[in-house]
Amino acid sequence: MAAGAIWAETFWDAVAVNTLVPGPGLDASNAFSAGMFEELGKGVAVLLLFLVMRNEFDDVVDGIVYGAAVGLGFNFMETITYMTNLYAILSPEGSGGIAAGFQWYARQVLGLFMGHATYTALIGAGIGIARQLPSRRQKVIAILTGFLVAIAAHFSWDAWLTFFPIETSLFGLVEVHLRTIVMTGPFTAAVIVLLVMGLRNESRALYEQLHKEAGGGAGAVLPAEVDILASPWRRFGERLRALDKGGLGAYVRLARLQTAQLDLAMERWHRERQEIDTPLEAEQELRGEILTLRRQAAF
Repeated sequence: MAAGAIWAETFWDAVAVNTLVPGPGLDASNAFSAGMFEELGKGVAVLLLFLVMRNEFDDVVDGIVYGAAVGLGFNFMETITYMTNLYAILSPEGSGGIAAGFQWYARQVLGLFMGHATYTALIGAGIGIARQLPSRRQKVIAILTGFLVAIAAHFSWDAWLTFFPIETSLFGLVEVHLRTIVMTGPFTAAVIVLLVMGLRNESRALYEQLHKEAGGGAGAVLPAEVDILASPWRRFGERLRALDKGGLGAYVRLARLQTAQLDLAMERWHRERQEIDTPLEAEQELRGEILTLRRQAAF
């Protein structure tokens, strides 16, 4: 997939070089090709994750997490490529180590999240939002919007870098920080806002569905467990108490029980919103699995 994106980008650049007169048009075309083809390649990876792990892809929160993970992986491989390439080219001049070190800092420290992780998280956010929309038209619009915003964010960075290169001086060290904050910062902030809103919405829905399940009396979720399951910190605290009382095995068994209970709550949420078409029997099977895990987790 990455090779396909690189091939497409190379082909685009070759056509542009042979078609356009050297100047702003060619420079803008090269900047746009990187943003478009790289984001298309990474976005397809997120789409594949959605198709393969549909049951684990609940909403915008999961979309952002999976998208950022794909972006981080791409950023790591691109960092290695730039570091080794610049080191090989500039080593005869004695500045290969400095150039490689700057690439590592700019990409793996300063731009770790304010770069490819942000761009692909925007794509993931679009896919996550589409997961919860009712009509196919709305889903397509949400996904396309995520791709377009990611491509625009990437293009804006590459275009500015192309037309206004960073100075090779001490001021350049300050400039790269300012540019990252000004150019990528707003997009990263948008991702953070979407993530916080998604987490709040997910938390409310989770608590509501856990409360409804506990009120049903099936035994999969007990009333006393609702507040614990709705809080990540309290869930972790319960697991630590299980570890203290029953060792690692008790910790693992309780973790499996809590995970299944949360899966049931999310299953109820998606069913209530008519986002899944699996038979109701699947929900009943999950309750039976939880009751089995509850017996195993007793200590």
